[in-house]
Amino acid sequence: MDRIEAGLPAAIADAKPEHWLRAAEGIMTTDTLPKAFSRQCRSRAPPSPSPASARAPA
Repeated sequence: MDRIEAGLPAAIADAKPEHWLRAAEGIMTTDTLPKAFSRQCRSRAPPSPSPASARAPA
């Protein structure tokens, strides 16, 4: 678990749309080929506030 935790900042910093194949390969278990699927959509509604920004200051 320590190794996973230590690698998270670098993994998050490297998370880019063009690296989808790396991510698919990274989660392969018994698969022989990486699998990927994506979908994009647009919404006319304004973004909802995140839970952190919706909280009142302490």
